Amino acid sequence: MLTNRQTAAKTLNQKILLQKVNGELSPEDFAILKENVTQEKAEVEAQLNVLDAESSTVQALIGETQNNIVNLYKAWQNGDTANRRELAFGLYPEGLGYSPETKFFEPHNTLLMNSVHQMFASFEAESNFGVPDGI
Repeated sequence: MLTNRQTAAKTLNQKILLQKVNGELSPEDFAILKENVTQEKAEVEAQLNVLDAESSTVQALIGETQNNIVNLYKAWQNGDTANRRELAFGLYPEGLGYSPETKFFEPHNTLLMNSVHQMFASFEAESNFGVPDGI
């Protein structure tokens, strides 16, 4: 849309110049039209610059987000308390509780953990690695 307006302004500018050269426009009309076309071109260029700046900002944010997603360890190390809390609750929505048995923090959601263990057990049961006779 903006590039169409920019092209239209350039075309209008060329027509105005051609009409002035051919003597079809008075100097007053030429000055008024030239000023209007110049203002239109300036507005379009300003809007294009704003869009370019927004695009650059969005690209930078996307790149930063992708880096945070890919490198969770770095995000945890470099994050402040709020970022670490957000990361922990994103990974463990039920929260982490301290286990006296293991002396570590682990997920509270036993249903989830049991499902994960069952999934891995089914993978092991379904997979047939090696030679069938056990050699």
